[in-house]
Amino acid sequence: MVVAVRVRPLSKKEKEQQDFEIMQLQDKLIIVLDKVEIECNEHDKKPDVLHRSKEQRYFFDKIFNKYTKTPEVYENTCSHLVQSVITGYNACVFAYGTTGSGKTFTMTGTMDSPGIMVLIL
Repeated sequence: MVVAVRVRPLSKKEKEQQDFEIMQLQDKLIIVLDKVEIECNEHDKKPDVLHRSKEQRYFFDKIFNKYTKTPEVYENTCSHLVQSVITGYNACVFAYGTTGSGKTFTMTGTMDSPGIMVLIL
C-alpha cells in the first residue's frame, strides 16, 4: 500500500480573500503550521511563524506539490498496478479528502489534462 498526498494550489477565491498557504513540504513530510500563530508579512506576502508549538507533522510515502502534473502522480503511484491487474490481481486507487481538495481533478481530470482513471485505462 502506498499513501500519497497531492497538495493543490490556492483557489481563485482563496487568493481573492488574501489567504496564504500554511503547509511546508519536505520530502515525505508535510508540516501544517497553526494559522492563528502566523502573520502575513505585508512586503513579500510570506507567512512568518510566531510559535511552532501547534504545528502538525504528517509523514507520507509520496508527496506531490501544487506544481506536480497528473501524469507524474500517476507514474509514481498507480502505473505499477496496471500489469498486476492484467495478470489477475486486484488493485484499488482510493481518493480521500475534504470537499474542494482536488480529488475529482486528480482522478478524472479534464479534456486537456486527463486524470489518473483515464491514464490507467
